[in-house]
Amino acid sequence: MFPEKNSVFDVTIDDVNMLGCGVCRIDGKVCFVKNALPGDFGEITVIKSAAAYCVGKWKEIKKKSPSRREAKCGAYPACGGCAFASLDYAEEARIKTEYVRSEFRKASLDPSLVVPLPEKTLTEGYRNKALIPVARSRTGEAFCGFYAENSHRSVPFGVCSLMPPLFSDIAHGFEKFLNENGVQPYDETTSNGTARHLYLRTNARGETMICAVLRREEGFPKEKFVSFALSFGAKSVFLNVQPRPDNVILGEKCVLLAGEAVLTDTLLKLKFEISPLSFYQVNRACAEELYAAAKDLLALRPDDVLADFYCGTGTIGLTMADSVREVVGIEVVPDAVENARRNAAANGITNARFICADAKEAIEDLDFSPTAAVIDPPRKGTTNEFIDLIAKTSVDRLAYVSCNPATLSRDLAHFAERGFVTKTALLFDMFPRTGNVETAAVLLRNKE
Repeated sequence: MFPEKNSVFDVTIDDVNMLGCGVCRIDGKVCFVKNALPGDFGEITVIKSAAAYCVGKWKEIKKKSPSRREAKCGAYPACGGCAFASLDYAEEARIKTEYVRSEFRKASLDPSLVVPLPEKTLTEGYRNKALIPVARSRTGEAFCGFYAENSHRSVPFGVCSLMPPLFSDIAHGFEKFLNENGVQPYDETTSNGTARHLYLRTNARGETMICAVLRREEGFPKEKFVSFALSFGAKSVFLNVQPRPDNVILGEKCVLLAGEAVLTDTLLKLKFEISPLSFYQVNRACAEELYAAAKDLLALRPDDVLADFYCGTGTIGLTMADSVREVVGIEVVPDAVENARRNAAANGITNARFICADAKEAIEDLDFSPTAAVIDPPRKGTTNEFIDLIAKTSVDRLAYVSCNPATLSRDLAHFAERGFVTKTALLFDMFPRTGNVETAAVLLRNKE
C-alpha cells in the first residue's frame, strides 16, 4: 500500500542518517522519522509522502532502542544543533564510522582503510566557542536560544551540554541584561532592533571572551555591558557590529570595550592568539589528536618541504614545522594569512612562510619544491584540476583533512587515478552529538 499522508503504521527503525533521522521502510518505501533510533518500534503518522520517500512522526514509541539514552538538553529535539543527543555514544561512533565507509564504497575505495572511531570520547563541554542568537519571545522579552532545524526560529534552552556550563550561565545573564536595559532583539523580517547574537570564546585555562553582536552600537549601554561581562570574569569584552540585513553572523568591525584584545591558547605546545574574528578549532582536544596523528602518519623528515594548502591561520603546518626544513602555507583569505604570520612569529618559528593565493594558482606558480603536503579544504572539497597539479609536483606524501566524507571520498578516488594510494583514514569526532565527523587520510605516491 502506498503510504499516504496522515496514514498510520507500526514500524521498526532499522538505521539512522547523519541528520539524526531514523530510517525504516513502509511497503518497500523509505521513511524518515525524526528522533528515532535503530531498534525503536512504534506507531508513526506519515506527515509527508513524496515519490521516492516519506516522512513520519511518532505517535507512540512502544519499544525503545537499547541504544536510546535520556537527552541531557531540554531543548532537544526542537533545537537543530544535536542529531544524536539521545543516542549512546558507542552507537554514534559506529554510525559515523559506517557512514564514512559507505562513502568510500561509493567511490570504489576500500572501506577497511577507515579506522573506526573510539567508542568513548568527550561529549560534553567540548566547545570553546558559541554564537547564540538573540530572539524575542511571544511575550516580547529578549531571550538567547538556538535555531530550530532548517529555520531561523530560535528555541530557548536551559543548559547546552556541548558548551562549558559558564556559557549557559552567561547566556541567561545576557537575557536579563537586555531586558533590564531595554535593548531590543534584532528582527530579520523588519531589520529593526539591536542585539543579534551573543558570541563567547574561551581557552584551556577557562579565560573567557564575551562579545555582543549588534546591528548598531549607538544607544547600546556599553558601560553596563562591561559591568555585566566582568561580573562573569570576562578577560576580554567586545562589541561586534554587523549592520547588514543578511544572515552573516559577524561584521568586520570589532570594538574592544575592556580587557585584553586576544585570548591565548596552547595547541601541541604552540601558542595561538584568539581574537573575535580569528579561526581556531572549536574542539581543542580533538584538534590536538588530529594534528598529532597526521604529523605521525606523514613520517616527516628533516629535509622535507611541507606545503600546507588551505592553511587558514597556519595551525596544522606550524605544529609540524619542527620536523621539516620548511613549511609553506597557502591561503586565499588575507586576514587568515596575516594571522598565520603572527602565530609563527609568536612561537619563534622561522622556517614557515605564508602566501596569500588561491591553492590552484599557488601550485601553478611554485617557487619551491614540496616533498610533502597537507590539504584541509572547505566542505566542498578540492578540484580535479588542483589534484592534477599536485600530481605534477614533487610531493610524495599527503595528508588530506576533511569534514565532509562525500567530497573526501570523491577526491581520494581522483588522487588514486593520479598515482596516490590512500594508506589509511583516521576518524576524529570534532563535534560529538552532531552529524559531523572529521577524517584525516594519508596518501603515498605509487612509485612503481
